[in-house]
Order: sequence, then structure tokens, then C-alpha cells
Amino acid sequence: MNIKDASTAAISKLSTLYGDREAHNVVSILLEDAYGVTNLASEKVLEDIASFNEDVERLLRSEPVQYVTGRADFFGYKFKVNKHVLIPRPETEELVHWILQDLKNQKKQVDILDIGVGSGCIPITIGKKYKFARLCGIDYNMDTLNVARINSKNLGVPMTLYNLDVLNRTLWDALGRFDIIVSNPPYIDEKDRQVMADNVLLYEPEKALFAGDDKFVFYKAIEELSSKSIIPGGTVYLEIHEDYAADVIDIFRKEDRQIDLKKDLQGKDRMVKVKF
Repeated sequence: MNIKDASTAAISKLSTLYGDREAHNVVSILLEDAYGVTNLASEKVLEDIASFNEDVERLLRSEPVQYVTGRADFFGYKFKVNKHVLIPRPETEELVHWILQDLKNQKKQVDILDIGVGSGCIPITIGKKYKFARLCGIDYNMDTLNVARINSKNLGVPMTLYNLDVLNRTLWDALGRFDIIVSNPPYIDEKDRQVMADNVLLYEPEKALFAGDDKFVFYKAIEELSSKSIIPGGTVYLEIHEDYAADVIDIFRKEDRQIDLKKDLQGKDRMVKVKF
């Protein structure tokens, strides 16, 4: 079967799940990232049609295309992803852009810690764009750290990684001091499960999404850690749930701290910056 016919058939199948436009985008991503095909109208034969059809079946079961291909776009770079890491979101790109904007006029070493490093997309992207960054990432899961390690190597950005749970306060002293601490921690409330899409609930790592009984537990820990580990004048950048901006700000509100709330491109409160 040629590429044109294979892609047309796949889009037709997937349109029942995604709609026509999104189905076209998903098939485009699948063909480019997994098969090196950029022209869906090509009359060339799709060599591995059996594998392609298997991939389409996975998509029909709501598996995200990024997990099917094992790759995700972030800030123009390709990151390895699998079931152990969240798929990078556009809102997180906006958080990284905010950090880079604040760094653009600096030309000095900046020590950066990413709490819950996941795929490593946040620190690695900063390291690609700001050559004076010295990067560190922590995560409780070794499988997650292995993904971040591969991305660090593939994208040529050195990063120190620690297998460390931020909720274990006994390990904090091993981390040292930082100019910037950044995190997109678990913050989804259990009650939100019922309105979440299957492609997230069934496939993305639960512990990276849900905070548990206290949806602010990670923000509280990050505030405590930052109080110990941020150098004077340092900054914390956080991704937040749009409904809980005031709660997160209250956790970080202390005398002499400057706190800024930023909306994403959809006009939702999604980012907080705390200047110590």
C-alpha cells in the first residue's frame, strides 16, 4: 500500500476518536516520527505497513501518539518519552520561555534545579538556549531518570541527576544551592479523574499527575526546600492548576518575596514566579 492510501485509511479510522483535523495531525506525527515520512500524499510504498497498522490500532485505543512513536516535540527539539514520563505540554513551553526571557540579559553561571525532572525537557531546553546554565534534576523514579539521562545525552546538554523524592526532607542537604528552582509538580485533584481524557488517564504516569490527598503537598515541600536552597535573589518558577493560583501563592507568600502570576496563551492562570 502506498503512503497516500495508508494515511487516508488511518485518518478515516481515527477521525471517529479525534475528529478529522486532529486525526490528520496525529497521522502526520506518526508517519514523520516513526517512519520518516513527511508527505502524506506520496505515492511511494509504505514499506512497513504491518507495523503502521499496529500503531494505528494503538492510537484507536487512545494511546498518545508520542508514546507510540517514543518521541515528543518540545521547543523545537525531539525528546524521548515513554510511559514513565509525562508528555511535554505547550503550557510548559510557556514556563520555559518565561525563564529564558528572564535570563536573556545575563552572562553568568546559573545553577538550576528541576524538581520532578520527567523527560528533562525543562532543564535541557534551558541548557540549549542558555549556555551558562548548570543543570540538576531530581525524580523519585529511576525509570524516569533514565529517560532524562538519554535526552540529556542525545541533545548534548550535561545534567546532574539524582534519584530523590522531594517529599523526603532528610535528603535535601545533598542538593546544594541554586539560583533557580523550577517544577511542574503533580497537582491534579482526585475529583478531576472523572473529567479527564482516556489518553491521559490510561497511559500517562499517575504519580506525575495526581498529588494524593493533599493537592498542595508538593508545593509545600518545594517552598520549604527553596527557603533552604535558593541563594539570595534566586527565583522559583512553578506550573500550577488554573483553579488554585491563590492557594499556591499563599504557600509561598513571605515578607520580602516578590510573587508574579502569569496566564498561558489561553488566558488561564498557569505559572507562578517567586523572587526570593
